[in-house]
Amino acid sequence: MSHTIISLNNDTGCATNSQGQDDEQENVFVFNGLLLFHLLLLYVRFWGRKQPIIENTRGSFSGTAAVFPLHYYIMNKHFITIAGNIGVGKSTLVQLLSERLGWEPVFEAVAENPYLADFYGDMQRWSFHSQVFFLSRRLKQHHALLQRPSSILQDRSVYEDAEIFARNLYVQGHMSERDWGCYWELYQALTTVLQPPHLVIYLQASLPTLRRRIAQRGRDYEQAITDAYLKQLNELYDQWVINFRLSPVLTINTNNLDYVQYDEHLDQIWQSIDNRLRGRDFLALA
Repeated sequence: MSHTIISLNNDTGCATNSQGQDDEQENVFVFNGLLLFHLLLLYVRFWGRKQPIIENTRGSFSGTAAVFPLHYYIMNKHFITIAGNIGVGKSTLVQLLSERLGWEPVFEAVAENPYLADFYGDMQRWSFHSQVFFLSRRLKQHHALLQRPSSILQDRSVYEDAEIFARNLYVQGHMSERDWGCYWELYQALTTVLQPPHLVIYLQASLPTLRRRIAQRGRDYEQAITDAYLKQLNELYDQWVINFRLSPVLTINTNNLDYVQYDEHLDQIWQSIDNRLRGRDFLALA
């Protein structure tokens, strides 16, 4: 799959070690959870393939218009995911583009994770359980949005849960080698049968830009996020985008963008997206 970068100015087991009856019950729960995942895999493999939901249609390469005619967006269904670090502006861009295009926005699923309190108390022990829960919710959302009749703009993807956040727990030593291996194998098996987006838009921003935007939106629970954590996520995002092959990727450096205040910035972003959907790229050599 092709990647486009735009810079705009202005151990093999699945259960954790346990002792006692409580831990035995915990292992049974993990086993049952993995069994449900494999059932989901069979469901998606055999039911989903019989009923293709989105056709990988593309527009004509002819013409000079900056965007497609209105009837193109009505007749063709698109599935676009917007990816990026905490505070980069994914949700805002999803909202603004969906309002402009009449597409359906799909934001991060807000569901209470029953393992979250335990996870913050003992990350090493509960990281696997917490991440499997998040993965299951993201997979459910991904499958559900494919059933919708309109074009979709998705805020964060199932790929980021595994490739960025779960991997970061493993890299930082909060998930064991055995748990990570089990989680990764499960993730890879499921994503092979999920239809990927037509386009992934990776919003890129420097650490100072992320820190400024996080402060501006004022969410209390985000203020304690360390610079080291954001920097590590940025590095994992950059590595993921380089190796991602399931969909075309459009990378947009947002350091000099403010698409909330300036409509022309949103226009530039949409023109880049439109060109990418149409298979058009532009190269200017000095």
